[in-house]
Amino acid sequence: MTIPTLRRTPALALLLLSLLPLAGCHSLRRPAAVNAQAEEQYRLGVRYDEGRGVSRDLAKAARCYRLAAEQGHAEAQNSYGYCLRYGDGLPADPAQAALWFRGAADQGNVLAQYNLGDCYESGSGVPKSAYQATKWYRKAAGQGDPDAQFALAQHYAWGIAVPGDMARAARLYRQAADQGHAEAQRQLARCYLMGAGIGKSESSARYW
Repeated sequence: MTIPTLRRTPALALLLLSLLPLAGCHSLRRPAAVNAQAEEQYRLGVRYDEGRGVSRDLAKAARCYRLAAEQGHAEAQNSYGYCLRYGDGLPADPAQAALWFRGAADQGNVLAQYNLGDCYESGSGVPKSAYQATKWYRKAAGQGDPDAQFALAQHYAWGIAVPGDMARAARLYRQAADQGHAEAQRQLARCYLMGAGIGKSESSARYW
C-alpha cells in the first residue's frame, strides 16, 4: 500500500508554517523549554521538506526532524520515520523507520499509527504481521484517519487477521468515503451495487 505524502505532515500544519520566520537548524539550539525548541525544529523541518519560503532541502528537513524527534516530538518522530523509510534526505533504513513510527504511535500520533500498520502489512523494517497491521490500523481508524479506515475495511472484507465482516467493512468504507477517500468510495459503491454488508441500492452505488 502506497503511503501518500500527507502521511508525513498534517495538511493544516503546512498552511500555518508559511507564517513562521526562517532560521537554520543550528540557530534553534538555544536555551528554551525543550518542547518549544522541538516544535520549532519540527516546523522548520516541514518548511525545508515542502520548500515553503526556503529552497527545498530534504537533507536539512531530515536533520531538523531528527533533532525534534530525539526530544520526543511525536510529529517529528513520524516525519523522521518517513524519511528513513523512503530515503528522503538520508539513506533508507526501514528498521529504524519502524522504530520511530512506533515511538510516535505510542504517543497517539495518528499518522504514525497508520504508517506503522503499513510497515507490518508489507513487512517493511519489521516482521510481516497482518495481526499487528490490523491492530495499528484500528487505532488510527478510531481517530478518524481515512487511510486507516480503508485499510481496516479491507481486512474485514477479506478476513485478514479478523473474521470476515462485510457489514463492518461497509461502515468503514463509508467513514473513509465521507472524507473523500477515492478507493473507499469505489468500494462502497460496489457494496451498494452487490448488497454486500449493506442494503442493495443502485442509486447509492451511482452516487458513490
